[in-house]
Amino acid sequence: MRILLIGTKKSVQEIKDMVADLAVEIVCCYAEDTSNIKFQIASLPSNIDGIFATGKAVYYEVINNFHPTVPIFYAKRLVLGFSKCIVSYLHSKNRYEKPLFDIIDKKLVEYLIAQYELNFKQTTVIEYDQQVSESNYLLSYIELYKQGKVDVIFTAFGYTYDTLKSLDIPCYRIPVTKYDLMADFQKLIREIELESNKHKNITVHNLIFAAYPDEQERFFNDYASFVQGIYLNSNGRHLVISNFCSNIGQLCLYLQNSLDEANRSKLRISIADGNNIQNCIANSIYAHSFTDADYPLAIYTERKIKRLNFSADTQAISIDIVSEISGKTGILRKHLYKLFNYLQINKRDTVTAAELAEILGLTKRSANRIINSLIQAKYADEVAIYSDSIGRREKCIKLLY
Repeated sequence: MRILLIGTKKSVQEIKDMVADLAVEIVCCYAEDTSNIKFQIASLPSNIDGIFATGKAVYYEVINNFHPTVPIFYAKRLVLGFSKCIVSYLHSKNRYEKPLFDIIDKKLVEYLIAQYELNFKQTTVIEYDQQVSESNYLLSYIELYKQGKVDVIFTAFGYTYDTLKSLDIPCYRIPVTKYDLMADFQKLIREIELESNKHKNITVHNLIFAAYPDEQERFFNDYASFVQGIYLNSNGRHLVISNFCSNIGQLCLYLQNSLDEANRSKLRISIADGNNIQNCIANSIYAHSFTDADYPLAIYTERKIKRLNFSADTQAISIDIVSEISGKTGILRKHLYKLFNYLQINKRDTVTAAELAEILGLTKRSANRIINSLIQAKYADEVAIYSDSIGRREKCIKLLY
């Protein structure tokens, strides 16, 4: 994997050192005046898999001038970088009253000023506008300083910082830190890997593991390594995206060897394919509704659900029949899935209206309408059943598929 680092030479070298331990090949491209990148760089290298810009200004310059077709991210200046800058200021003997901050969230600036108990009389925070070049920002800073509206500048722009220093204008550099940077660099790597795999057979593994957070994290990453996939925590869902089609027997053997019986009982896995990643994720969520203590592994493929335990014993459900019944009766697919799941778990082919109402969380009247629709469409037969308590006949059907 080849990643292009682009920005000022100093910033590029700093980031290159920070990511030196990662298994990627780094290509460097320097632009000392980042507001005029197009005049300094004729074109980007063609044999790269992704781009990492040293800052937001460089990021937008690259996008607007070169229109890259590979994934691109940039190094954000976050809490640690800003804190490091403030500590540098506090260690100096200089004190100022009217600072200017750029490329930093205003709320973060206000929070850290309060935390460090900095007694500024007036604070200016410049929000970044991609339509404004770094040179224009620099000129406006110089003008504000000449007018006495600011007396010190805290900047994330490398070129701006170097120029201000050369003009003897008080300034401090807001640096990128390794901690802040690594999250974005890892995102770039994952994006490159996803891009390279998008034409391959993708599956999404949806994992639920009721263990302590550190045990979860360790298992999820180990699992991703086994299936040669990428682990993502997406809105609380633990997903592994993979194009490695391992034998189910091998997967079950891996789980048996990786987890003891107590921990295996805390694990539920649903695996699904689809037309694209979002479709795979949606299918994996559907498949998850078919997992339980007896069958903790569900696989959605070729429009069928296979329910397995970790010994690879299996049951199969046709997804086509769900679509067919839903289309002909108007019954929601999610209600049919819940019904099928209930019948399979309990090894039954009959259900009463009262049971159906409880399974689906509906009124008994709504459950009766569903039962009547199944009977009318010839997917079920009504069977006679009587209540033990009062001897009244109760609505009950036997499924015919």
